[in-house]
Amino acid sequence: MEETRIEQLQDFLIKNGCDLAVIHLNENVVMFTNGYWPRNGLSFVVIPAEGMPSLVIPDPEKEDIAQLKAYDVYTYGTVLLSAGSEYTNLINAFKSIKRKYSLPDNAIIGYEKYASAVSPSLCDGEYHLINKETESAIIDGFQGVLAVDVEEFIQDIRSCKNEQEVEKIKKANKLGYEGLSLAQDILNKDEKVTEIQLASMIEGYIACSAEKYGVKYARAWAQITSGIRTVDAWKAGVVTSSKLITDGDFVMIELCVSADGYFADLTSTYYKGNLDNTKHEILQLVKKSQEAALNELGEGKKASNAFLAAKKVCDDAGYGESFLHGIGHGTGFVYHDGKPGLGPNSKDVFKAGMIHSVEPGLYIPKIGGVRFEMNVLETKNGYEILK
Repeated sequence: MEETRIEQLQDFLIKNGCDLAVIHLNENVVMFTNGYWPRNGLSFVVIPAEGMPSLVIPDPEKEDIAQLKAYDVYTYGTVLLSAGSEYTNLINAFKSIKRKYSLPDNAIIGYEKYASAVSPSLCDGEYHLINKETESAIIDGFQGVLAVDVEEFIQDIRSCKNEQEVEKIKKANKLGYEGLSLAQDILNKDEKVTEIQLASMIEGYIACSAEKYGVKYARAWAQITSGIRTVDAWKAGVVTSSKLITDGDFVMIELCVSADGYFADLTSTYYKGNLDNTKHEILQLVKKSQEAALNELGEGKKASNAFLAAKKVCDDAGYGESFLHGIGHGTGFVYHDGKPGLGPNSKDVFKAGMIHSVEPGLYIPKIGGVRFEMNVLETKNGYEILK
């Protein structure tokens, strides 16, 4: 029988001499609770080396965790003046858990020491990272020592999804493809639309379509470039502008979707009106490049080979200098997650359960940029495109 996420971490804690782990990053809270998406990043999962895990959340989020039966839940007061200091309240919650687990003083605590990026919370205006005051609350509450970094281990086990997680990530992809389909319909109409108008329509549509797939909360972030601006669409965090999309424009839509804290990362390149023959050829070339990469997927295969296959198609067509970036990364719990990386120097090997993007692109001066991105699940016998 497959180990649960809790059991996987407990094995790590025992092997590394830890008494417990305190988990705080949104994506890890989602993973260890099987789908509770914190509203503001002020929640904690406390996992002892042995025994039932606990969940520590702000009072207002009690209604979000009614379905979580396998966790002892502790709430703490925030916001209201009558609640007092939220850090004092957090310390008291940790002290209660310490007593419940009969933890010794100077307990060895595992925690997420290093993380290069974190996923957004449900109410994503800001994210609360652990600061010195929060660290002090953990140390004072458990009377322990923050001694072992668990984040690298969590990232490793997070790279392969279980069946339940795959089904939830599929829902994020379904919502994403609905948003892209809406965009294509809008572009096919002979109506004026700007990049930012198109982005807002996609994002709103996805948020309102959550219930269709049994998703409680859906959020989307669309980054759109059109016309010659697509040449720069390789940039991380490209800014959607108020540019009017005009006839003959490439329209590249980079789309992040989260469904109850599970992510999809999709890109498609459409166009407005009529394209010349050169632009049509480039669209088909990038699709051919993506197909070449797909032929190199499957458990046990090298991720770098998928990159090389995709690039060779573009090299052979004379566009190698416009092939500017790697063609994939892990996704699912985070928009851009870690393993596997599909680049020329990647050492990663595909494993069944990995979910990653496949996204070759070309960015050609004076013509424009084209990228197509899908999310795939690695399987024992090949791969599955998530749609």
